[in-house]
Amino acid sequence: MNEEFVFKYKNHNTLIKTYGEQFESNWWYITENKIPVDNKLLSIIIYADSTTCDHLGKTSEHPIYISLGNIPNWQRNKPNAKVLVGYLPKLKAKDNTTRNSESFRRLQRLVFQRCLRILLSPIMNQNDMYLVVQNKIHPFTPKLSVILADMAEAGAFTATYLPSTSKRPCYYCLINNKDLNNMALSHIDLRTPEKMKLAISENQASEFSIHKEFNYFWDFDDFNIYEATAPDRMHLLDLGVTKYLIEFTRELLHRKVSNRAVKDMDHRLCAIPRYPGLIILKNGLENISKFTANDYRNIMKVIIFVIDNLYDDYKEGGIPCKRLCNIFHKYLVMYMKLRQESFTDTELTELETLITEFCQEFVTIFAEYSPSRCKIPKLHVLRYHVIPSI
Repeated sequence: MNEEFVFKYKNHNTLIKTYGEQFESNWWYITENKIPVDNKLLSIIIYADSTTCDHLGKTSEHPIYISLGNIPNWQRNKPNAKVLVGYLPKLKAKDNTTRNSESFRRLQRLVFQRCLRILLSPIMNQNDMYLVVQNKIHPFTPKLSVILADMAEAGAFTATYLPSTSKRPCYYCLINNKDLNNMALSHIDLRTPEKMKLAISENQASEFSIHKEFNYFWDFDDFNIYEATAPDRMHLLDLGVTKYLIEFTRELLHRKVSNRAVKDMDHRLCAIPRYPGLIILKNGLENISKFTANDYRNIMKVIIFVIDNLYDDYKEGGIPCKRLCNIFHKYLVMYMKLRQESFTDTELTELETLITEFCQEFVTIFAEYSPSRCKIPKLHVLRYHVIPSI
């Protein structure tokens, strides 16, 4: 292991606080002060993603990966910086009645938690791990820092109800369903292990949209599984907000402009000239239900050119084309800023303002084209929980 592995919390003693590497974070500072003085902190990062194994989407696996926060960002984003811990087993039901029964679903949750215990206990139950760095033996104390997962996996890790129709549909906080599309709340009540244990003990689990089974991560002192679980950018944005943004735009064009505008949007997308690194979708948005994250990323590279001056007139309740372009522009600026490797407090404040403005405009424009009136958990997470996770 190279020298860029053993880190102590760094405070650059400047008036400008920077958040980039994990060892610059508040979590590192707090956790480092709780381990033995002679030990180094070993930050454990868990990646979880249910993966489809065939083109028909009928076969899937659930791998669990581990990486280390001690590995610098530029290196940790590479495939060789992650290690496969194992695949979670899947329970198969003999028929649909069994599959949809509460007893079967409860068994699935119990198996998931038991598998996490088996896979992670050899690492997480250790107080001391000895690693050779630069030909010297260093004692490390492993601590779980982050769990990166899609919304479905986040629900499994936190044992919460995640459908947007549930009473409290966020794994991170206790937002009420009726406020899920409210992008101007001044206070959010966060979930904590203590609150969830109390809710279960008082037979209030359903009121908090949490399953009654004991969560494996409650065993770890000073660890908040709800705060530590964070969405990865691909699922939150590329396969989440981006997808909704494009789908609702097509519905807006269909209802408030004309079918011709929808066809023109597809035609413009197909007519984009070839360019190195840009994938052109020959059929436009015809097969949007099968799009991958990479497809959405390529669409967003050219979307401003596609919708600019797409229409002049619109029906009552519609919006000018310029306003539609502006919300895409705001989203793209926000997207690019979220890809930064480090942030100052000032940049985080500016980014939070940008996210808030985008989310409020998104709900204002697209609520009537959304079956749920934009009660979208991923949009809520983007608005209220992305900045704190940074």
